Amino acid sequence: MQKEVHVITCGASLLRNLARNLTQSSLLCKYPDLKRKLEDPNVSEGFLKSLSGDEKIALKGEMLKYLERNPKAASAELNSLLSYVEQVKGTSKLEEVVSEAHIFRSDTEAGKIMADVLQDYLHSLGANVSIHTLAGFGTGDFSSAVKTS
Repeated sequence: MQKEVHVITCGASLLRNLARNLTQSSLLCKYPDLKRKLEDPNVSEGFLKSLSGDEKIALKGEMLKYLERNPKAASAELNSLLSYVEQVKGTSKLEEVVSEAHIFRSDTEAGKIMADVLQDYLHSLGANVSIHTLAGFGTGDFSSAVKTS
């Protein structure tokens, strides 16, 4: 089977789904309202920027563990990719189908964290992954972002 290159646009589904299902985390001790801060897009960006490097690493670890338990339910991006691999290509082994994945993310802290976790997960499945940042996509002005990207 010839391997393919896939382009993945990175949203915040993983972050929002984690927040809805977050029951234990070392970060919950420090941030009792963590679920609300991650679920609300109006709050999450500022909150994520306020985290220390170690706290971001801990959050990424939580996200990766959550993702590994059920990647299709955890991430819209992986639901699409893994369903394609299974239904169209007839295999559950990503490494048999995908040689490269290019993740396009917004220029936001949420976009960076999401893309990093997806990259780690896809690497673990044997894909070569590149992350591309789309300048302007964190502004909320989609028309301007498209023109500059």
